[in-house]
Amino acid sequence: MGAADLSYYFGIPGDRPFAGDFNGDGIDTVGVQRVAATTVFLRQSHTTGFADAAGFFSDVGDWLVAGDWTGEGLDLLAFYRSEEATFHFVELEASMTPHPDVSFGEFGWLPVAGAFEVPAPTITLPNLLTLTQTEANLVVTDLAAETGVLVTLIPEFAVTDPEAWGKIFLTRPPPGSEVGADDLVTIVIGKPPDQ
Repeated sequence: MGAADLSYYFGIPGDRPFAGDFNGDGIDTVGVQRVAATTVFLRQSHTTGFADAAGFFSDVGDWLVAGDWTGEGLDLLAFYRSEEATFHFVELEASMTPHPDVSFGEFGWLPVAGAFEVPAPTITLPNLLTLTQTEANLVVTDLAAETGVLVTLIPEFAVTDPEAWGKIFLTRPPPGSEVGADDLVTIVIGKPPDQ
């Protein structure tokens, strides 16, 4: 614990604070929900001053959350109405397409928002060049046991010189690429002209 890195005045006693990136600049700023007045106020910088945006959107019993509901890098507001167990979304600009209401939860629940999706694990594709298909399958199986990521090898055969027969001479993507469990890796194996 220590002193705050930054402090400034915004809102009045009794306001409920929230935060979000309300202008899409990659920086979260603060807002407040003034419950008695069913009003919200947003600030677009970390400085003392008047609200940069405000509006009347909610009922006294609503709880506000902010989130990037569309995945476009811009946080928008939603009010959770507990007695309806429903999120009502708010577009501050009239040109925005309204987000449909979402029913979720039960009476008395409090809302939260965040980026809850866990990214899928990835691995660096090992060098499979000069291995046989059987050897390459063993390599990725051993790697899956260590990391939990099993990539699928798709064989493709191409006529090459005798030194490359039966061996992997190309992978798509190339060795060193980041791949995940949902990715397919093509291994190109040399074959004689008469096969």
